[in-house]
Amino acid sequence: MTELVSLTVARRRDPARLARRATVLAFGRECNYHAGHAAQVARLAQTLHRQLVAADRINTKTLRPGPIGEWLEYAALLHDVGYIVDAKKHHRHAERLIREASLSGFLRHEIEIIALTARFHRKRWPGPDHKAFTGLGRADYETVKTLAAILRVADGLDRTHRHVVRNIVVGQTEPQLEIGIVVADVPDFEIQAATKKADILGELIGARVDIRPLAFDGQLLRDR
Repeated sequence: MTELVSLTVARRRDPARLARRATVLAFGRECNYHAGHAAQVARLAQTLHRQLVAADRINTKTLRPGPIGEWLEYAALLHDVGYIVDAKKHHRHAERLIREASLSGFLRHEIEIIALTARFHRKRWPGPDHKAFTGLGRADYETVKTLAAILRVADGLDRTHRHVVRNIVVGQTEPQLEIGIVVADVPDFEIQAATKKADILGELIGARVDIRPLAFDGQLLRDR
C-alpha cells in the first residue's frame, strides 16, 4: 500500500503531467467552464475508476495502454465546455472544441480519447458503428466506452452542482455492483441521475449498478 501511495504521489508531481493538466485547466477557463463542478466530477470519476480497477470489475487488458486515469480526469474537467456554444448539444460541442483546442503535450490518440469521452458523458451510447468512432481502433473504442461509463456516473453524482457526494465506496458484492456514497446532504437527485446514467457501466460489467447512501456527514447509516 505504501508503494502504491508513493507511486500515486510521484505521478501527481510529474512535471509533464502537471504541464498537461495546466493546459487543460487553462482551456476550461477559456470556455468559462464551471470549475467547481468540473473538479468535483473529476475527483469522483478518478475515485470510482481506481476502486473499480482494484475490485477487478474492469477488464483493463482490452484498453489502450497509457495514463488512463489522466485521460479520465481531463475528459471530466472538460466535459461541459460545450455550454459556451449551446446548452442542448453541449456534449457534441465539447468534443469539437477539445479536438480544435491547442492542448500542448498530448498525442493525437489521447486528444481523440479525451474528446470522445467528453462527448459521451450524456445521451445514448451509439455502439461501435457510429460515425464518431470511424477510424478508431478496438482498444481505443473500449477505452472511450469504459471512461465514458465512469464519467457518466460521476457527473450524475454531482447533478445539483452542490458537491453533495463527499466520497465513493465500491462494495465487493457480486454479481451486482454496489456503489456506496458518503454524503453531506440529501442525495436524492444525485442518486436518481447517477443511476440513470449507469447504463453503460452496467453493460460493461454485466451486472446491475446499485447506488445508495453509505454515510451521512461522517455517520454510517443504519438502514444499509
